[in-house]
Amino acid sequence: MKNRFLDALADRVLLCDGGMRTVLYGKGVYLNTCFDELNLTNPAIVKEVHREYVQSGVDIIETNTFGVNRLKLRKYGLNDKVGDINRSGAAVAREEAGEAVFVAGSIGPLGAGIAPLGHLSAAAAVSVVSMREKSALGKKLADRVFVTSVEIVPPRGHDPAAAVEAARALGKRGVDCVNIPDGPRASARMSPMALAVILTAEAGAEVLLHYTCRDRNLLGMQSDFLGLQANKIRNMLIITGDPPKLGDYPSATAVFDVDSIGLTNVVSGLNHGVDIGGKAMAKPTSFLIGVGVNPGAINLENEIARFERKIETGAEFAITQPGSTSGRSRVF
Repeated sequence: MKNRFLDALADRVLLCDGGMRTVLYGKGVYLNTCFDELNLTNPAIVKEVHREYVQSGVDIIETNTFGVNRLKLRKYGLNDKVGDINRSGAAVAREEAGEAVFVAGSIGPLGAGIAPLGHLSAAAAVSVVSMREKSALGKKLADRVFVTSVEIVPPRGHDPAAAVEAARALGKRGVDCVNIPDGPRASARMSPMALAVILTAEAGAEVLLHYTCRDRNLLGMQSDFLGLQANKIRNMLIITGDPPKLGDYPSATAVFDVDSIGLTNVVSGLNHGVDIGGKAMAKPTSFLIGVGVNPGAINLENEIARFERKIETGAEFAITQPGSTSGRSRVF
């Protein structure tokens, strides 16, 4: 079977276009604009650039997709539009190329350093399941829908009936999800994972499960997350956890193999089919990864730096403690 592109390449030197963004800037597009989003919001100007290159006699035009990856698009709030922007970019270029001109897909750098030169793990550099595909909560966040969540603390005993009734009542009142803390204030309560499975099955609740680094080593953590995936619990809020000395059992042993940044990296790896030992899994997990952030932190610079690292290692949303829109929260 003949390949027209390879035949042309063997026959002559092929001339490509270049500088799509420079040309768009010259046409009045501001530098703080997401140039790739123009494939959706203003395809006419992208077509115009392609048309000018075709008329000038190039053999190949590149799609306007140089910066289309979830990391680069995240700062524009477009990280869930990767597929839409790429497809539109290809369609726009193909329309202007006609039959004679080839179309090449433009793929730029990731936009973040990969370990050990940066904070991003190799696993997190590959995306598998988009936010909206992970859960009902993920879809609402991806669609920028205002979301309400109410916390239900696991009981100190083994009877979940009150929690089930509360979850049902909240669902009837339009609450989007129930979040379940993991041993808040280092207290000993029913397993939040068990309660999450119960509320999902018996109350039909969309649950957001807190998971701390305090009580389990890395092997136990991976086992827990694989079990949660099997039980269709997808929404996670990863936090470091309160030390035991703050709770009912101050002499209890804390593990802390990793902190919340490290565990975010672990779960992101599972989402990309890589376990804690770096071995490939048969099938990746699909957790929606949330993290905590504290606008009232004494060292705000350090808190923001940690938050940035959580994002780089795979966090998709964040939750703060209740606050106001003034004072330290506004500064944050």
